[in-house]
Amino acid sequence: MDEVLRKMLERQTKLMPTVKEQATEVKFIPLKKNNLERVEIGMYWYADDTVSKVFSPRKSLKSLVLIVDKKEGIVYGDSFKQRYIMGDQISAYMDALQAEYAKQFPFGIIYRPTSEELQQVFNNISVILPALKAVKQLKWSEDLFWGEPKDEYHSAVVDMLDGDSLNMRTDGSSGAYFRPMVAFMAP
Repeated sequence: MDEVLRKMLERQTKLMPTVKEQATEVKFIPLKKNNLERVEIGMYWYADDTVSKVFSPRKSLKSLVLIVDKKEGIVYGDSFKQRYIMGDQISAYMDALQAEYAKQFPFGIIYRPTSEELQQVFNNISVILPALKAVKQLKWSEDLFWGEPKDEYHSAVVDMLDGDSLNMRTDGSSGAYFRPMVAFMAP
């Protein structure tokens, strides 16, 4: 994980209000470091930074858990935003999405995933797609997805049909889908 992203997450974690686990028919797990062993890919992630295996329509859905890094204490989720885009347009699109996301969810960062993170999504797509369908969210297409920049002119791209990773030019001559991810550092 990029050091700037890590510092932003750490700063937000210090400002977070505490969330108590609720006793209802749906078991909500607060996203805290000591709870990450219970957090699974495909869980529903709510605006109050709790997760559950079963969707609760009474809570505002923030994301779907895509990756859990228990060692670093970071949960990665789906932004539910996907667009076919030319490589040179990603920065402007990300700026707009970051501003929108910050207004809606003060804790967490929306960012451009790495090719390794996209590979993990591909590896767990059989769990992710049914969970997205259950809450009527946009599915990950079986197509190419932009990852992190490799250099000034190329970015990593992961094929969600077969998991292959390759480099593509970002000069506007190449297009692929772009779907940013959400990162949250558990307190």
